[in-house]
Amino acid sequence: MNLPQSSFALLYSLRNPVVCVVSFVIMSLGLSRTLAADEFPVVRSFVQQYCVECHDTETKKGGLDLTALKWGLQDAKTFGQWVKVYDRVHDGEMPPKKKTQPPANEAQAFLKNIAEPMIASDREREMREGRATLRRLNRYEYENTLRDLLDAPWLQVSQMLPEDGESHRFNKSGDALDVSHVQMARYLAVADYALRQRWRRTSRDRRPPRCATTRATRRPSPAR
Repeated sequence: MNLPQSSFALLYSLRNPVVCVVSFVIMSLGLSRTLAADEFPVVRSFVQQYCVECHDTETKKGGLDLTALKWGLQDAKTFGQWVKVYDRVHDGEMPPKKKTQPPANEAQAFLKNIAEPMIASDREREMREGRATLRRLNRYEYENTLRDLLDAPWLQVSQMLPEDGESHRFNKSGDALDVSHVQMARYLAVADYALRQRWRRTSRDRRPPRCATTRATRRPSPAR
């Protein structure tokens, strides 16, 4: 999961193991609760006072509805939205300058209450899944792999495969490269096609040379 620079500061600034354990327990209790839950009075109070005017169900500026945003940190999309909330408040972008600004102690308390469970959630996910998402080869990498394995630089099979998903305009992101039974069937079919093409080329190159008969006549030796 790629995080902004301020988010890395969030995730690695608190390294106290006791804090991490307590935070993980808090995170686990509130995985799918909304901000209306009693476990988050500081966060709920801050959002109600400084955020919902622009980010409720009706207004929803920037496509963000904080009244409906759940505390489900195991969901990547929800986690990303809370990272965005943290970054905006941390950098002083939200609330906007023309709106009532929270006192520094309230802002710090709000940031701490969402930071600790997020740190615990991210570390738990890292231990479970690793830092990077496992991914398959996209269709161009698959084509190049077949070319190398079969010594067939002329092979062209990428267009026989389904188009790859994209994330931030990159087609090599594991989060966007899904795998389905249709995808697997096409990859196997292309592998079979590539093997057949390589075999045909090999068979053609190994044909025996054309035979030709050349007759030679030996001239008699001159008499001595």
